[in-house]
Amino acid sequence: MAKKMKRPRKQNSPSRPKLSAGPRSDAPWLARLSHLQKLRLFGEFAGGVAHDFNNLLTVFHGYTELMQMTIACDDPRQEYLSEMARAVERARALTTALLDFNRKKPDTPLPLSLGTLLLGFRRMLRRIANEKIEFSVHAEEGAGWTLAAPGPIESILINLAANACEAMPQGGRLCLDLEEITLRPSDRRARAGWAPGPYVRISVRDTGAGIAKSDRPRIFEPGFTTHPEREAPGMGLTLCAAIAEANGGRLTARSIPGKGSEFQLFLPRIPAPAREEAPAAARKAPAAFGKGKKVLVAEDDDAARKTLAAMLRQLGFQPLCASNGEEALRLLEGEPETRLLITDLVMPLMGGAALAEAVRQRWPRIGILFTSGYAMEPPEPCISQGISPFFLAKPLAFGALARKLRELLDV
Repeated sequence: MAKKMKRPRKQNSPSRPKLSAGPRSDAPWLARLSHLQKLRLFGEFAGGVAHDFNNLLTVFHGYTELMQMTIACDDPRQEYLSEMARAVERARALTTALLDFNRKKPDTPLPLSLGTLLLGFRRMLRRIANEKIEFSVHAEEGAGWTLAAPGPIESILINLAANACEAMPQGGRLCLDLEEITLRPSDRRARAGWAPGPYVRISVRDTGAGIAKSDRPRIFEPGFTTHPEREAPGMGLTLCAAIAEANGGRLTARSIPGKGSEFQLFLPRIPAPAREEAPAAARKAPAAFGKGKKVLVAEDDDAARKTLAAMLRQLGFQPLCASNGEEALRLLEGEPETRLLITDLVMPLMGGAALAEAVRQRWPRIGILFTSGYAMEPPEPCISQGISPFFLAKPLAFGALARKLRELLDV
């Protein structure tokens, strides 16, 4: 009987390196992803959620402002509408945080009220802390101004709060406090090399297990972790300390085993920016300066498109609506007297940048305004190619839209 030939062992292809050991192949697909893959996947998901949510906020914000203009200033319903507008602004901050998470560009430091940031952080604490943990936040709206981007500071707070909750599996108390302090040259920290001056201090205290005395000197070291069973090395506190120092501040820790821990975030304090007083007639409709000029709106979201058309009619324009770039070009063929184009950057069939380039080539006199629920600024290729520097991030506000359209008409 002929012997069976042994099949040669399959060699690993050099173009497909062997995967490192990890979860079993029959594990759920999400568990098989690496930490970086999960972060990338979450970033893409966060950007998509922010885009869809910004379209919804455009509807809420747009119609709220239109209603404010049609109701008398002393009407009691104005207070309801003002509360709706404030809720939209809070939601806008959440979507901005999601977009910041997914952005590749470095964050730009801006005047930031840590008191306002901390009060807004209470909602996230409800998701981080389990029902056994009692938490409190002590801060004042508009207090504790510093120069920083909100995203990285929120990352520090999320990391510290998550660590605190993990140290209290059976429950406990988590407290976040904000104080404005002044570090004098004679203070202990100044003698240790800290720059004297005004600071904002955020304290994060818990009643958990605490940190062992032998571990405390190493907690900010890269790769150090008190949880060796974890697949990924501990980098959270290292990154938090690095973010604090990059913003001119410090992150410190103290702990008593069995009685809890306290982390303190110090950031340089700046004077509160001058507040712009809202004009008395802020709720009154601006003059309808459109004078019947035709404006083409290219927007794939039906509700956002209808809202934008309503805003344009309020300003005296005649809106023409298209759901994608190809439809917009067909409309322009029959409406050559169109003065302005408002286009979303991300649309099916033909996106806003390609549409703007085609319009610029064929109808160079048409002004172009980009909008997007994904980005906070226009894409660099559009600016470098001279297509249009005019951009509005969603959710669109009526006043901002009116100002941009005036600028476009004056060009």
